[in-house]
Formats: sequence, C-alpha cells, structure tokens
Amino acid sequence: HFYMLNDYDVRDIQKGEITTLKDSLSGVSIKTRKNILRALQGFFRWMYERGTITAIPLFPEVKGDDSKQRQAIDFELQDKALETIPGEYRDPIEFLYETGLRPAEACALLVKHIDIHNRLMLVERTYVKGNKIKESTKQKKKRIMPLSDRAVEIASKHLIDKHPHQFLFINPRTGKGLLPKVLWYQWHKYSNLDVCLYEGTRHSFGSQLIQNNDVTHVQAL
Repeated sequence: HFYMLNDYDVRDIQKGEITTLKDSLSGVSIKTRKNILRALQGFFRWMYERGTITAIPLFPEVKGDDSKQRQAIDFELQDKALETIPGEYRDPIEFLYETGLRPAEACALLVKHIDIHNRLMLVERTYVKGNKIKESTKQKKKRIMPLSDRAVEIASKHLIDKHPHQFLFINPRTGKGLLPKVLWYQWHKYSNLDVCLYEGTRHSFGSQLIQNNDVTHVQAL
C-alpha cells in the first residue's frame, strides 16, 4: 500500500503525502484503512526512536466505522451445532467452547502444555498464515489458563499414548496436527448457523461468562 511513497526521503514525508496515501485507499474497508495508517505511524515512531527523523508527521484522521458487529450464541445453540459436526472434529470445537481459546491457539497446543493434575494449560504459541507455527501468541505473551471439568475430560482423552511434544489435537484424516482452517471448514459446512467459528466459540465464551462474572475476570480468561 505504500508504493506511492517509494520515491520520497522519509524525512520529507509529511501530512500531505500521507493524506494522499489515505485517499488512495478508498477501495478498502474503513477498518483496513485505519490499520494501514496505524502500521505506517508505527514505522515513523520506530524511525523517530532510532534518530532517523526528528519528528513524527501528523496523520490524517480516518472517520467512520464499518466493522461487523460480532454475534454470540448461547449454550443451547452451541450444543445443537456440535451435534451436527462430524464426530472426529467435535472434541477440539467443544474444547474451544470450554476454554475460549482462539482456534489457532488450540490447534498449536502440545501435550506438554496440558497439566491435568493441576487442571491448567499453558498457551504460548499459535498458528499464523494458515499453517505456520509462531512461538508466541497474538498478544506476544504466555498465559496460564484453568481447565473446566469438560475441558479436562477432552484433554485427557487426547493425551493418551502421546509424547510431550506431540500435538494435542490430531487430524484423523492426515495423522498430523490439526490446522485451524480445518475447524473453520467443519464449522462453516456443518454447524447450520450464520455465525463464524470465532463467534460461536471464543466470542460466545466471553459473552456467556460476562453474564455472571466481573469484566476484568472475563478479560483475563
């Protein structure tokens, strides 16, 4: 997106040039436009900290909001959806129900990340770009999370006869670690709901918890 700035010395780029860039992005969503300019602003902040530039240029404001409002579903709808999912993929999806993990985080879990005795799991990595493991999470920090009774049952079943560095969830068709896109596909094809996998699991997890818990507790989970 920044090709029109290629011929500029970074020290000469000011609000006018950035505004021209912003105006060229009319074909993308408002949310994407904001993210693009936020990334560019981060780049200028980095150059300022290195001493490459002496001031960070002013940035034009991107007004409006066209982001989609996320939907949540209740326990009953989750159970109905789970019944329609092919049996071999129900456990990892129900595990998402119970933990609120992002699909990419759950698929990246290894056996060693599960502490059945203390009913805890360590979340320290995730999938990025579809099938590549990143040795940190989206928030770039490790976190220890509790496991519910049902999450312990599911994890225990998938720990059997595995060494510590094996994936917790295995794709039954390939014998390899389960990829997030497989869960997204199974949910989209079989759930019979107009909510995506993220909404039906992680977003619903938070929405259900907030009904009976303090918001800071839910945020931590």
